[in-house]
Amino acid sequence: MLEDGRAVRGSWQNAASERAARERGVPRHGRNGWNGRFCGAASGGHSLYRRTAHGGIDKARRRGRCGRGRKPRPMRGVTPIPYPAAMQNLAAHDYADGHVIHLVSKLQPAPGQAPAALGLPRRLGPAGRAWFALANTVVSAAAAGALFLLWTRPTPGLWFQLLFTVMLVGLAAAPWAILAGSIRQADFERGLQATWRDIAGRASAVEARVIERDWTLSEDGSVASFALTVRTADAASLRGRWRPADASHGLLQAQVPGVGAVVRVWRVADAPAGAPRVIEAADPSVVA
Repeated sequence: MLEDGRAVRGSWQNAASERAARERGVPRHGRNGWNGRFCGAASGGHSLYRRTAHGGIDKARRRGRCGRGRKPRPMRGVTPIPYPAAMQNLAAHDYADGHVIHLVSKLQPAPGQAPAALGLPRRLGPAGRAWFALANTVVSAAAAGALFLLWTRPTPGLWFQLLFTVMLVGLAAAPWAILAGSIRQADFERGLQATWRDIAGRASAVEARVIERDWTLSEDGSVASFALTVRTADAASLRGRWRPADASHGLLQAQVPGVGAVVRVWRVADAPAGAPRVIEAADPSVVA
């Protein structure tokens, strides 16, 4: 503090202020002298606060450096994805493009033969669908009984009846929608498998590198699925997805191939549009 009791407000960029502050033993705070990095990476400027000589905090907005009107800078190493571009990855079916990732322990130097089948997750079989349909029937009957009581017994008003009608109909319809979606997905994957069995004998392997990856996590933190975008030597890019054969078996994040990893793409040159392809990637957690 100076002789007249005023707090020291100078910047370390000012040599006179720096010398006066050093003589009075005022500590430095942050890389920019008095100013901490509260705005740091977001604005590239100085702090909204300055440390006074007696140890207090004094608000001092540095207009044009850390305030309104300065566009935030993106963090290093993070590439923002526009919302429309991210929504383009959504499709009516899983594996809609037919690109399936096979995670193997190690890529052999010689390609050998193409995989005999696509590594797709198991779906409900006929017995599972029958049990699921039976459970849906019970739920639908219970919902119908509740609707009958709702419209034949006294209620607080029409709003009450309409509200619970919508809720009960939704609860009854949701399981049937899930079952129908599962059947459509199973039929689609069955067609992919049949197509791959027909063309697998003519498939050839080309080397590629991972240029992008992303994953989804389950509740316990394991990787429930991941997708890789790879680029071959002829500059062709394709994106594939991996899902476990059993939904209860996930991966550790260390098992997901990283950007720059070498992968092997099995493809058929004269295959029809939408034909499946296999991307073989090695588990990086396996030590040879």
